[in-house]
Amino acid sequence: MVKTNPLYSLLVMCALELFLYGCGGTPERNDTPLSATVTPLAGKALIVFVRPLSYITIIDYPRAPVFEAKYAESAPETVGKDSEPEIVAILPVKTMVAYHVDPGRHLFMAVGESADFMTAEVLPNRTYYVLVLARPGKHAPLYSFKAVDKQEQGSKDFKEVIASSRWVVKTPEALSYAASNMPVIRSRQYESYRLWIQKAESERPRLLPDYGTGQ
Repeated sequence: MVKTNPLYSLLVMCALELFLYGCGGTPERNDTPLSATVTPLAGKALIVFVRPLSYITIIDYPRAPVFEAKYAESAPETVGKDSEPEIVAILPVKTMVAYHVDPGRHLFMAVGESADFMTAEVLPNRTYYVLVLARPGKHAPLYSFKAVDKQEQGSKDFKEVIASSRWVVKTPEALSYAASNMPVIRSRQYESYRLWIQKAESERPRLLPDYGTGQ
């Protein structure tokens, strides 16, 4: 039986996904003054997206692009597949980004080999945590969201994830990446959302109002 060289597999993945991830890197700087005591802006909700280790090198190497798609109460099926995504950040492994949003309903998207989505309903002056998880795909990682409830936020494992993660910010390079790759991003958004919306509501990731901490 022929053995597959892990380095070769990694190089193949990078070649296949270079247009989307840029294996050489779309840099996300950690020169932000944020700290672990970051709090929401007045009247806003703060969502902290965290990219933990999967402990699979070939999956942990690529960066995870996270977007917000504007959510419409009247027609989420249409907006989910057709809206213009706004990039939140591109997350290397063991990083996190602070994203301030208006209270209410939102829709987020993570793009890998396909796209996955999460609805969110958030309250003002609350802090929320969402894990961006990676698993193997055919040619590239598949990303998904996991909203972290209050009980899990108090766990030892979650505290260790936060302690080992560094802050990043959305950079001009990330904005350029999103603009340059938008046709591919939109294609994956369109195809994946049609399948996602067909799932039972209990099977779709949701960030609920009472998951937030603070006031």
